[in-house]
Amino acid sequence: MRKTLTALVAALFLILTPTAALAGSDGATPYQVTTVGVHLPAGDTFQAHGHVNVRYFDGDGIQRTAGVHFDPNNNQPGGAWIGESFIPWSAFGITEGSRITWVQVHGYNAHHGEGGQKPVPVGPKPDPSSETRTREEVETREVTQCPTEEAGYGTVTTLSVTVEISEQRTSTIAWDGADWVETWGEWTETAREDVHSETVQVREMTDAEYAECGLPATGAPLTAAAGMAVVLVLAGVGLAVARRRTETNR
Repeated sequence: MRKTLTALVAALFLILTPTAALAGSDGATPYQVTTVGVHLPAGDTFQAHGHVNVRYFDGDGIQRTAGVHFDPNNNQPGGAWIGESFIPWSAFGITEGSRITWVQVHGYNAHHGEGGQKPVPVGPKPDPSSETRTREEVETREVTQCPTEEAGYGTVTTLSVTVEISEQRTSTIAWDGADWVETWGEWTETAREDVHSETVQVREMTDAEYAECGLPATGAPLTAAAGMAVVLVLAGVGLAVARRRTETNR
């Protein structure tokens, strides 16, 4: 008999207990807790005789509590928020630099801070930063000059060039649950300029490099080659004249 009564009482308790009460307060909240205040879901408003309670750390790291009761009588300050769907932190006397750790809104079983939510900062998110720098690098380059009648031998000049490089990086700002954390990105190049060049070495071109210039791999100056060609031509002319004279004398 006693067991039967106990079972009946337990069944009545389950029937009469609201479902929301069984849901617990460690889930996601239907309202939003942001850096500026508390936002109710679309269509919901703060009702007369309701309340919002808050626990937070102020800018000095001291833990405090605050609350607003929506009293419609006697021009109480909380009455101004009846029918609204948003209430700012200033209504609680909470100033910028504080951290909201727990929020309880009348009419909702889920409490912010009991479902793994991080503390929320009060105040605007800091702007990211940007910085620039200039650095120098030394680059080695080879410059090939194909030979001409004026230049003579072709040369390959190795240059030591000092390059001025301008770079920039920017930061990102993220809340880690305790403070705003600034993280810097990688440096990226924005410009470069040759500021100084110095000749390190000059050498004669190789046969392969002469070939790239479309010249025979002789290594001889063009002026000398041209002179030799003139000599050969004159020699040929002289031989022809001599032959003609010989044939005439005959």
